[in-house]
Amino acid sequence: MRCRRAVLALCVAAVASLGAVAAATATTGPGYLLKNPGFKVTHRLAKPFVGVFKFNRAGSSSKMVNASMFADFTNQPPEDFMIGQIQVYAYDRSGQEGDWVGTMYNWHWTGKQMEMELVGFGGSPVLGYMVLKARDGGKHLVGSLVTRADNQHYSVAFTRTKLQAPTLKGY
Repeated sequence: MRCRRAVLALCVAAVASLGAVAAATATTGPGYLLKNPGFKVTHRLAKPFVGVFKFNRAGSSSKMVNASMFADFTNQPPEDFMIGQIQVYAYDRSGQEGDWVGTMYNWHWTGKQMEMELVGFGGSPVLGYMVLKARDGGKHLVGSLVTRADNQHYSVAFTRTKLQAPTLKGY
């Protein structure tokens, strides 16, 4: 368990240092791998979902071993959109433990909850989908995660550890 926590901390630190939106250089100048998702989430609606969150076993699926996430706005005018990263350790249908990192993209508010796609670096492939509801003013997030590869469903619960996510400015 101690080793898993150390690996989790290293993965989160590595992902945070990379940033959620990476710049790509081309002959026409800098471009962005993730384009504007087409959904507009206001800062007011997004406030409970912005920050750094750790896995909360109480309320999570028994097949979920560990997870962490962070989310914020890109602060990249004119396309200031919501984005984040999630890291997951979980058991698949065959009982094998696996881990993966995904970008939380295409955030949209449905009136009761926040929904987003989980995508690979640069926006593809789509790894899965997640739905989150804020509890206690955003101190806790609860919801579900569905993987696209094997349609595995997980209940997830997170607790906020920091109000600010790693800086995404300049990406």
